[in-house]
Amino acid sequence: LDHGLKPMEDDEFSVMTEESDLQFMQNVMDLRVAKIQLQPNLINEILGMRDPLDSAVQTFITLDFFNHDTKHTEMTTGYEPDVDTIFSFKNNVDSFYLKYLQSEHILAELFIVRGIGGAGKHSVKIAEAKLPLSPLLSGEDTQTQVMSWVGSFEKWSGQTLGSILYKFRMRHKIDKAIEMQNRKDAVDNKRYDEEEQRKIQQGIKPAGQD
Repeated sequence: LDHGLKPMEDDEFSVMTEESDLQFMQNVMDLRVAKIQLQPNLINEILGMRDPLDSAVQTFITLDFFNHDTKHTEMTTGYEPDVDTIFSFKNNVDSFYLKYLQSEHILAELFIVRGIGGAGKHSVKIAEAKLPLSPLLSGEDTQTQVMSWVGSFEKWSGQTLGSILYKFRMRHKIDKAIEMQNRKDAVDNKRYDEEEQRKIQQGIKPAGQD
């Protein structure tokens, strides 16, 4: 499926954080939102329009990741706007963060402007997309990802309203952090097993046993 995107090179990501700004065990996750594609017939219904009209479709996206404040794109116009916006998130790469990457997602929410003129215009959330984070653990730069916009507005809830095209990467290789965490977990597990064995030898029942 051709989404009209050329491959993203490293220099397409921002370098907003210098190497010297990163402390030991810190890393930066870069996210580039390339474009969104919307279903004209459903968007027209939401806007109460009979015929497609690019200039009447105004949207923006909000993004929530880990412990960062909500970020948002600029307003774009049309059914297939180029968003081409990059966000960078710096965090400590510890056990909690790695487990978060393994099982959680970035929440993207799609808003559209409704109403006519001045005070009558307002934005409403019409859909959301959950962008899985686990590909970041591969240690390789991810390829362009595509996720569906799932409707969350009135009768369009649950319907696919379009898609979001994006790419993300860890600024620096994450392999060593994963290896260090695995070694720490192994040591902690060994220490726990030894403690449980000591309790058994002393006639103390392990935790969770009556």
